[in-house]
Amino acid sequence: MKHYLLLIFLYTPFSHSDILSTSGKINFKTAEENSIQMNLSQSGLKIGDSDLATSNLHVQGNALISNQLILGNATSQSNLFVKGTIAQTTSLVTDSSTNTFDQSILLVDTSTDNITLNLPYAGNCSGRIYSIKKTSNLNSLYITSEGNMIDNYEVIECNSSLSLPCLQFISNGSQWFLLNGLHSGEIAASNLLTLIKFNENSGDSIVDSISGIIYSKFAYGTSGNGWSSGVVESGLSFDGKDDYAQANASFDYGTLTEYTVSAWSKFEASTIVQKSTLFYKVGPDFDLFANTDNAMHFFAKINGVWTQQDQTPAYTDWDQWHFWAARYDGSTTTLYKDGVQVASSSISGNINSVSAVMRIGNSSDSGKKIGPSTIDDIRVYNRALSDDEIYALYQMK
Repeated sequence: MKHYLLLIFLYTPFSHSDILSTSGKINFKTAEENSIQMNLSQSGLKIGDSDLATSNLHVQGNALISNQLILGNATSQSNLFVKGTIAQTTSLVTDSSTNTFDQSILLVDTSTDNITLNLPYAGNCSGRIYSIKKTSNLNSLYITSEGNMIDNYEVIECNSSLSLPCLQFISNGSQWFLLNGLHSGEIAASNLLTLIKFNENSGDSIVDSISGIIYSKFAYGTSGNGWSSGVVESGLSFDGKDDYAQANASFDYGTLTEYTVSAWSKFEASTIVQKSTLFYKVGPDFDLFANTDNAMHFFAKINGVWTQQDQTPAYTDWDQWHFWAARYDGSTTTLYKDGVQVASSSISGNINSVSAVMRIGNSSDSGKKIGPSTIDDIRVYNRALSDDEIYALYQMK
């Protein structure tokens, strides 16, 4: 009797998926906690013990991607690509002791008191980004770092004159850097007397954003000449011969017991070939100009006496964009280059402003005007800005 072995092969269609879920979602849990730690579904990927909400990627806690993660029906060359939305949790900070930097987005309420935030040691969190939003215009927010500098500064200050700033910081493994910060219009906005942005980028007229006074361009030849790239959008350029601009109406600033004036400039040459006024308030009230000694000078009429208040050291990099500021606080005049104090002198008194025009690139009715150059973002404040505010203006280039 012969015995036959009947082999029955059961054919089961297979899927190209490594993991197939008939429920439309895959849950990953740990035996110890018996709780879902990661959830993958058509809605997106959720990591951590939290609801997926409506975001395609939702992370509660830390997540490390060593190669590439793509969410959504798309391809990408990036290590992380999300076709959809990303949700992050936020942390509310109400005093200097409540924040542990366990969240990357911090909402700081300074309505009752000043708050100091101390960023963690940069060497322990390379690549980490923090976004810090000041939610009240009362009091000040101070941001420091544990054993590191922030853009070579020990402290970043957002005081009550700043209108709800949002700052973003990143660590490179050795120190923190400010990625983006305040809009320059938020710096002491209520104290601005003059703000000339030069963002028209065409035509022969320039508008003071604060007073509405129109400035006309002179000696530029064909209409539209003189516009070029500025440090912020467009700027006004000068040929070094006879180009300048002047207000179409006289005005005065009243009595200034303190003030700050500032402007950006970039010359074609690395040294100054002729006296070059950035802007001059006729009266005279004040004059900010570079001279052939390669220094920036500031003249003002204090208590009726027209005299030089101070001058900077000599420089040989005038062919780069630089931010210049002169501040008077009632007893001291201080000059700044690129947000850093470079000269200071003692003087006391007031500027009694005279009703007259203001000129850009020119301080006299005759003779040569400013050398070949470009000017941008002229400002006059009726307050002595703090060192941090002046540095913040420089950073907003």
